[in-house]
Amino acid sequence: VGDIHLGANMDYAPRLWKKQLLHLKNIFDYAVKNDIGHIFLMGDIFDNPNPPDWLKIALRKLLFKYRGKLKFYVVIGNHDWESVEKHALQIMHDLGETNLFNFKVFTKPEVIKIEGVRLFICSHPHILDVPSKKIDWCLGHFAWNNAKADNGFEVKSGNAPRGRWILGDFHTHQHGTRYVYAGSISQISANESLPKGVLLFDKDDWQFKPFEPTYKLGTIEVETEKQLRALDKDTMWSIKTVNGFTIPADYKQEHPNIIHITAARKRKDIRAQVLLAKEDS
Repeated sequence: VGDIHLGANMDYAPRLWKKQLLHLKNIFDYAVKNDIGHIFLMGDIFDNPNPPDWLKIALRKLLFKYRGKLKFYVVIGNHDWESVEKHALQIMHDLGETNLFNFKVFTKPEVIKIEGVRLFICSHPHILDVPSKKIDWCLGHFAWNNAKADNGFEVKSGNAPRGRWILGDFHTHQHGTRYVYAGSISQISANESLPKGVLLFDKDDWQFKPFEPTYKLGTIEVETEKQLRALDKDTMWSIKTVNGFTIPADYKQEHPNIIHITAARKRKDIRAQVLLAKEDS
């Protein structure tokens, strides 16, 4: 399971976290139904390293509902991590160490073996070569060299450690010679394309499995009431009004799928200013 960013966009859509958890539940139910017993959360579980306690509790409750059915392995991402002493998953890590819970958070590089598959878990901020040729997969959270960032441009990170890697960090599902990104499980920003999904993998290979999202984000410029009425009601919209069009003050309250409204700034007539300056001179 790729980047979740639980709590993202909370300023504009304060109830979005419920849809994110519902999406996770749908994925976990699929795993149980298809006899998949192990789930890897590939970092950026939360949108920042200091999420509210109630949000951390909500996630723990969801994972614990699958005790006896699913085991969760949690990789720390850069959004989860603030320093060596502090990260968003500290309490989950401590609880997981008691063996009373069905999740384990990895804070340092570690080799584990699950049903005959040898895995090297390498949470943020660690980027290391595979420690042994016997390792089947390495799991980490970082920008692979020449992979595409969320803005669509290739990143020259220089990171290409030895081994075969399953990664979190970038939100687009993509793969190269020795790496594959699951991508974020749902849109974190309106610019992210669909479909979204997860990776199914075994010792030898992986497969991308799309999942219908519990929400969709969209952004659009609106200059007429007709455009406003035509908006898809199943999409959560960020609207920019243009050409002086004004949305009624109570419209957002009556339409909860409108999460953000801004007005485009009027462009200054630079040419007119230059001509005026010449005339003054």
